[in-house]
Amino acid sequence: MGCGEEFLETPPFPEVQDTVRLDLDNWYHVTQQPREIDGFLAFPFSYLIFDKPFEGYLVNSATRIYMLDPGGDMEERITLLDTDLVPGDTLHKFTEFNYHLVIDRKADPNGDGEIFYILRRSRIRMKTHRERSIWAISPQRGILSIANYDIDPLLGQVTLDMLGESSYFRDPKLIDIIKYYDHNRVYMVDRERNVIYEFDKILGTLKSRNYEQREDLFEYRFNRTNTKELIDFRIRIDKHNIKLIAEDSCFYFSEELDLLRSGLCNE
Repeated sequence: MGCGEEFLETPPFPEVQDTVRLDLDNWYHVTQQPREIDGFLAFPFSYLIFDKPFEGYLVNSATRIYMLDPGGDMEERITLLDTDLVPGDTLHKFTEFNYHLVIDRKADPNGDGEIFYILRRSRIRMKTHRERSIWAISPQRGILSIANYDIDPLLGQVTLDMLGESSYFRDPKLIDIIKYYDHNRVYMVDRERNVIYEFDKILGTLKSRNYEQREDLFEYRFNRTNTKELIDFRIRIDKHNIKLIAEDSCFYFSEELDLLRSGLCNE
C-alpha cells in the first residue's frame, strides 16, 4: 500500500448494494457490512466469472481498491483499481508474464466519473495464456463488463467473449488498443518446406525455423524503435518470397530473409 495511505470506512463501489449479475451464470457480490482485519475495515467480496471463483475482501482508499485473499493478508493484496493511473501504467504485476495493465479510461456515458479498462494477462508458455481479459470498471458503479479475448497468431484478429453490458466494448478503437499492448508476434507456416516464420515487433526480428528438424535458419533485424508501436502486421508467403505487411508498408524477403525491397503496399 502507499506510504501513509488512509483507508475508508465506506464500501467501494458505492452504487453496488448487493449481488450484480453479469449474466445468468456470472456474478459478483460486495457486502456492505465490513469486517475488521489487522486494524482495517475490509468488505467481503466474491465472484464467479468465466468459471473462476473468488472469495475474499476489498479494502479501499481515496484512489485505490485492493483485493485481499480469504485470509485477509494485507501483504498479499492485489490492486483492483487505481484512479491515479493513466493508460500504459501497470496496475499490478505478479511476474514478467502475469500482470494487470490500465489500457484506457474514458467518461462514463451512463453515470458520473470514468470507466477504467484493465487488461489482465497471464502467459504460461510462449503461445499459451491462462488469462487474457479486459475488465471495464467504474469506481462508482463497480464491474460493468468483462471480456475474454484472443488474438489470432496468423492474422492478428481479435475476438471477444463478453459478459455484462456489451456496449462498453463497442468502440472499435478498443481493438487497436488491445493489439497495441498485447499483439506482439505473428507466425506463418510453409508446410512444403517445414519452415515457420515469426515476426516479433518488440524484438524487431523476422526469423525462420525448420520445425521438423528444430533448427533455426535465418534472421532479419529491424530497428526496434520502428516496430514496437505497430498494431497491424502479418506474414505472407508468395511463391518463394516472404512478405511482411506492417500497417501500410510491405517488406519483401528471399527465403534466406535477405531484404529484397520495401515500400507502400499499394505501390
